[in-house]
Amino acid sequence: MDNWNSGGKVSLVRHCLSCRRSNRIRQAFLDYAHILTRLPELQASLDDVDAIPDASQASELEDLTRSIPRLIDTLPDVLRDRDDPRHNVALAEMIAELMLKLDKVNPLALVRIDPLATRLL
Repeated sequence: MDNWNSGGKVSLVRHCLSCRRSNRIRQAFLDYAHILTRLPELQASLDDVDAIPDASQASELEDLTRSIPRLIDTLPDVLRDRDDPRHNVALAEMIAELMLKLDKVNPLALVRIDPLATRLL
C-alpha cells in the first residue's frame, strides 16, 4: 500500500475501529429487538398454567433477563451524541422499554444491594 508508513496504517486502524463500532451498534440494536420480541413470548409460554414448564425456555428467559442490564449499560455508548435530541429520546425510550419488560419478568433484577447494608443485616 502506498504511503503505508506515513498514513496507511492510521487509515487502516481508523477503518477497523469504525467497523468495530458499527458492529457494536448493530449488535446492540439486534439484542434490543430480540429481547422485546422474545421475552414476552417466553413469559407467556411459561405463565400458561396448562403447559408443562420447559427447562430450555426457562433458561433462555433467565439469560435474556440477565442481558437486559448489560444492554442498558451499553446503550448510552451506542447512542452517545448528547447534542442530538433523537439520540436522547431514543435512549430514554429504549431504556424505559427494557426496564418495563424486565420489571414484568423479574421486578428485583435492577435493585443493587449495597455491600455495607448486607454486613449490617
